[in-house]
Amino acid sequence: MADGDITALQILGDGAMLKHGYVAKSLGSDANYTATTSEYIYQIQKYTSSVSLTATRNIVLPLTAGALIFVWNATTGAQSLQFLGATGTGITVANAKGAWLFCDGTNWNRASADVTP
Repeated sequence: MADGDITALQILGDGAMLKHGYVAKSLGSDANYTATTSEYIYQIQKYTSSVSLTATRNIVLPLTAGALIFVWNATTGAQSLQFLGATGTGITVANAKGAWLFCDGTNWNRASADVTP
């Protein structure tokens, strides 16, 4: 392996590891959701729902400085999802859209405009 080669894992701030890969999470209720470690470790995260959402729902993610993720709002009900930490501010992603987000350790921030995945 040469200097600069990308490995299967990306080192994040605070020493956490983020896998290059994909996870799909189906929200089972019309409520806010806190991502588990096994879901959060993937760089691409798709959120669907088995119920129709009636309002914007919060997806709570760990506040890991240096984290860079792509989130995809594929829920039913035409509602937005807001991605945020347990504290601080977050980013709202429209239904049927995705966006790159990064964490500065305090807030989740937008790294791209909403796009159609």
